[in-house]
Amino acid sequence: MKKLELKAPPFDLQAGNFVDREYKNYNEMSESATGNWEFRCTYELCPKALKGKHQVLSLENMLISLAKRPGGMMHDVLSAKGSITFAVQEYLEGTSTFDRMKLREGDIIIFDDSHPYNYMTNKRVNLSVVTIRREAFGDMLPFFEAACLHKFVDTDGKLGKLLYKIWEDFTAATPSTDFHKAEKEILSLLRSISQEQKPQAPQLLKGEEIAYAIRKQLYEHMDGNLKVSDLAAQYNISEKGLQNSFNSLFGFTPKFFMRQLKLNLVRHDLSQNISEKTTVMRVANKWGFLHMGRFSKFYTELFEENPSETLQRSFDDDKAFTGECVMRQEEIH
Repeated sequence: MKKLELKAPPFDLQAGNFVDREYKNYNEMSESATGNWEFRCTYELCPKALKGKHQVLSLENMLISLAKRPGGMMHDVLSAKGSITFAVQEYLEGTSTFDRMKLREGDIIIFDDSHPYNYMTNKRVNLSVVTIRREAFGDMLPFFEAACLHKFVDTDGKLGKLLYKIWEDFTAATPSTDFHKAEKEILSLLRSISQEQKPQAPQLLKGEEIAYAIRKQLYEHMDGNLKVSDLAAQYNISEKGLQNSFNSLFGFTPKFFMRQLKLNLVRHDLSQNISEKTTVMRVANKWGFLHMGRFSKFYTELFEENPSETLQRSFDDDKAFTGECVMRQEEIH
């Protein structure tokens, strides 16, 4: 089964338009991003992961996005066509990764529109993000193109504070309308940061590199029969070493992470309810859950409904998953 190829959405900027919205599921989260972002293959790793808030403001050449997320989520993210994005991890309660990049509070991630990036957090995170048309950079464009998938540090929170201030100014009861001034302030600060700091390339320890490779393998092709011991043997690492490295990078043990992925895949299958033969037990067994009591407990804790409720109501319109997100050849017969 071929993994879904995302295409960058068009950069839709309508100067002065803004969104201030709480969301409580994947569809609402995606809609509140105003169409300039694509989110796919979204896994809920902790309860209430898809309940958060987006505040989005369009300038003439830039999109400011402020996000408050409860955490415990993993998905592919693709930004608007013809853009470069700067995302500040303003508040980070636990761990966060962006592809091979291990993030800390205050880090500024730089990325472009060339392909989807995997973003994962295990706890609450607040983000301030600015997405900028390439042509707006002028002579800075070659530098920032080369700096993609590197990071800076938002010293003293200058970039995050500026983005919040601009959002508040433009959404106030008597809003500012000087788009040129706001964009000039952002570009001036980015130039200053680029002159003061050298972009940092991703750096992982050897065990974390293995943990990243395993996480990627599980994300791209989960199988209900996989075991942590098999993965440790495959990568020639002890189970204890794998557990420590995985927890260091992602904030979860590999066993817990695999279980949460499988629970999401069960939910996807139940929600589609594609056959009258579909039962909770058959789908749970397909993804490796053989003890139905424990399975039901884990499922209800994560999704706040029991699996039979998911099966009965079917939500075929939920686009968090597509068939291409679920990489497994075996089917229920």
